[in-house]
Amino acid sequence: MVNVYVDESDDGTTYALAGWLTSPTGWNHFAPRWQTMLDTTLMPNGAPMPAFHAAEIVERDNISDSRFKGWTFEQEIAVFTGAIDAIEHQAKNGWLQRVGVSAHIPTSAKWLTNRDTTAWLLLFGRFQYLLFEKYRAQMGFSFVFDNKPSVRAHVNSWLDQTQAHLDQHWPGKFVDESPITFMSDEKALPLQAADLLAYEWRKRSSDRVLKPTKPVRKSYARLKSATNGFLLHYGPEKMAHILSRVEAGENLTTVMWDCETSDE
Repeated sequence: MVNVYVDESDDGTTYALAGWLTSPTGWNHFAPRWQTMLDTTLMPNGAPMPAFHAAEIVERDNISDSRFKGWTFEQEIAVFTGAIDAIEHQAKNGWLQRVGVSAHIPTSAKWLTNRDTTAWLLLFGRFQYLLFEKYRAQMGFSFVFDNKPSVRAHVNSWLDQTQAHLDQHWPGKFVDESPITFMSDEKALPLQAADLLAYEWRKRSSDRVLKPTKPVRKSYARLKSATNGFLLHYGPEKMAHILSRVEAGENLTTVMWDCETSDE
C-alpha cells in the first residue's frame, strides 16, 4: 500500500496539485526529522514553529494574520533549507516520490463556467490517471488531503465524476471503500511537506509561462534534483487544445483523461 499526501496551490491563474508518496513505514521514518526541523525553528514570539506553511512564510508581510511577521529573509531561507533537508534525507534513505500536475488558465478563458471547480477537476483527474499509470506495480493507494472545506468540496466533486471511470480501468487501486482521508495540515507532517511541493511547483509553473527568463527558484531546483517522480504541466497551448475539443462537443472529463501534458 502507498500513502499519498496531496496539497493544492493557486494564484488565480496557475493551479497546482502536488504531493509525496511512500509507504506507511516511510512516513514513520520521515516524521521525526520534520518534527525536529519544526522544534528547532523559532517563531517571532520565541516559540517553536507549530507548522510549515510556505505561502504564509513567503507572503508574511502581505498576510494580515501571518504568524511569521517579523522574520527576516535569512530566516525564510533557513526554514526552507531545513524542510528540504528532511525531504532529501528521506529520499536518500527510503522510497519517496514527488507527484504533481499544474495548469495555466488565463483570465481570458471565458469558457470556464466555474473556473476553480473546473481547474481542480481537471487536475485531480489527471493527477489520478498519471499516478495509476506510472505506478502500476503498486497494489493500492490511499490519499490524504487537507481538511479545509474548500478542499473537501473539490475532492468530493472529483470523486463523484471520476470514481466509476477509475474503478473500471484500475480495479483495486483504491484502498478499501474509503480511499480518501482528510486531516489537519497543522498536525499531519507529510501534508506540510506536500504544501511545500505544491507551492514550489505552482510558482515554477507560473514563472515558466509569465516570466520565462526568471531563474529557477533554488528551493524548487533542490526538491526536483533530490527526489524522483513526475511533475507535469498544462501550458497555454494545452489549455487551448482542451478548449477546442470541448467547443467541438467533447466532454471535458473525457478530454482530460487523454490530453498529454508536458514534463518539467
